[in-house]
Amino acid sequence: MNTNMGHEDWASYLADFSTRNKGRLARVELFDSSGAQEEANHVPLDNISIEMKGEEAPRVTILLTDDAGSDVRHLTYTVAHVRRVMPSAGASGHEHALEIEDRAGALTILRMQS
Repeated sequence: MNTNMGHEDWASYLADFSTRNKGRLARVELFDSSGAQEEANHVPLDNISIEMKGEEAPRVTILLTDDAGSDVRHLTYTVAHVRRVMPSAGASGHEHALEIEDRAGALTILRMQS
């Protein structure tokens, strides 16, 4: 099930999404005019937030934190000028992905892994 929501719901949805999925392993993929690229794989989600004011607004920031090894890695992905946020869930209603599209049509997909 995919649900496209209005921009007025983005901030509260993303805050709730972060709470529900914090610590879950995630994969970040980018799809744009140059093709597809995997940015991160099997890294725990720390937070996802949105800034609704400013020059690049709306701007979504995805923070992944990997502290399993001897070094803590923080991976940050930012999508500026967001025009669409669309969660995707399976038949059970369990969230498995979040699509974020910018005004140029580039798509960032945050896939939640088991």
